[in-house]
Amino acid sequence: EAAGDHDRAVRYYLTAGQSGSATGQAARTRALTLDLPRRPERYLEAQLSRDAAARLILQVSNPTPVDLADVTVAVETVGQDGARRAYRRTLPALDAGSSRLVLVTEGAAEVLDARAVPVAARVAN
Repeated sequence: EAAGDHDRAVRYYLTAGQSGSATGQAARTRALTLDLPRRPERYLEAQLSRDAAARLILQVSNPTPVDLADVTVAVETVGQDGARRAYRRTLPALDAGSSRLVLVTEGAAEVLDARAVPVAARVAN
């Protein structure tokens, strides 16, 4: 880790984390702390849906065992007119094992296609 090889450090921590001990749990948390800012899409889930009023709603889920902060999801939409729009939604906090719903846009009836990708997050202090 000190040498800057984050990928190798994450692999080592994950290997050590296979133990069910407190040390193993600490190793898994350290792996997440190192890897999450670089690869939030591996650890977070983001799904889009429409509500009864046809608004585009983003559901962000944190299936990890740690609380997260500054969770940002990029949403891209394509409208009926072919126009592409980009949105970013940031949650200041997302507790371990929880989900949150966030309004993306009111005019979702005009959206033909949309996708959501987690782009940033960090382990909360």
